[in-house]
Amino acid sequence: MKVKKIVYSENTSIDITVGNDSSFDQYFQIYVDGVVSGDKFLIRSSKQKVKSIIFPVERDRKETFEVCSVSLPTSKVKIRTRICTSVKLLYPYSRLQLQN
Repeated sequence: MKVKKIVYSENTSIDITVGNDSSFDQYFQIYVDGVVSGDKFLIRSSKQKVKSIIFPVERDRKETFEVCSVSLPTSKVKIRTRICTSVKLLYPYSRLQLQN
């Protein structure tokens, strides 16, 4: 597994960019490992929004999270689109020689 980001605390905020390529405004919801994360949010037509998500990371362990953005059905469109990505993190506590 390739680590995409080295973090320096057990609760780390990562920015996720969500885009709306449709021709109308649409609500989205973020899921982390299949669980809803935060409230639904609106993205205007052909725009993007950056959402910050806090991930719990154990010391000295590579962690992988599946993050998905899911569009919510509207009166215009009943189809839900789902786009997912993997977030890979490492908190190298022992290598940093941190003291608690």
